[in-house]
Amino acid sequence: MRFFARCLFWIMSFLGRRFGGIRPRRITNNLAGFGFANTCPTKSTYRWYRDVWGNELFLHPYYVIDRAIIANGDYEPDLKKWINNNISKGSVCFDVGANIGVVSTQLARKVGADGRVYCFEPVPRINNLLRNNLQRNGFLSQASIVAKALSDHVGEATFHIAEDSAPNQGMGSLVTGNTGELKVQLDTLDHFCENEGVKRIDFIKLDIQGAEPLFLQGAMRSISQFRPIVAFEISPEDLVNSGHTIADLTSDFLKLGYTLRSLNSDGSLGKTYEAKDFETPFYASNVLAIPASGTR
Repeated sequence: MRFFARCLFWIMSFLGRRFGGIRPRRITNNLAGFGFANTCPTKSTYRWYRDVWGNELFLHPYYVIDRAIIANGDYEPDLKKWINNNISKGSVCFDVGANIGVVSTQLARKVGADGRVYCFEPVPRINNLLRNNLQRNGFLSQASIVAKALSDHVGEATFHIAEDSAPNQGMGSLVTGNTGELKVQLDTLDHFCENEGVKRIDFIKLDIQGAEPLFLQGAMRSISQFRPIVAFEISPEDLVNSGHTIADLTSDFLKLGYTLRSLNSDGSLGKTYEAKDFETPFYASNVLAIPASGTR
């Protein structure tokens, strides 16, 4: 049965890439999840795949993010569409929680040789994949790969990682309770920018599984000074692990004079959130924090 599931996944992915519409996301994800469940990915079983934006990525269908790109050509397409429409040549961007570089490669493509993307990924195995993906696309000249986690202080901490056998490798965090652990170096955005002489920040993608409030505590000066647009996830379950609430996270942006907006599937801005919207259970894969007009 697993063999047939794998075959059907490849057929749907192949046809969908060429003709479109023959690749329902839930079906292809379930087929890959079942078909490759007993697979132990090794380097020899990875392959290079091109996403819809022209970036080549080293992927294996065992992993959730990888299989989405293989079958559908993209992962988090709403955010990628926003990036495509709003990030320009020469921009300076930060990818905090860069993982294998799904967003980093898109940012690097958009900022071009005159821009800069700072990619933060502290897990060595994933950091290597990130580097390989950026190198494959010729983006190392405009991308800086930093093997650190950004938090509220400079130092060292225990980082909780997903085991190599976990289908979702994007769950590494300073605060969530994954079974694997490793020691990582910490920095703050404020200290990093001062140390590296960063003079502007246009955009930050923030995906660090509940440690977002810690990041903000170490980034207030830079965000106040540079007024970047920030894309971040709201996951109440992850925030609890850091001892914070949704209100803690969103109120920091509101205090800084930011407007919080939803993101539509076509990459356009959706509704404007108010503080009361976050008083009830709330989850969003991408919220955009946008500085008030005239403050950038």
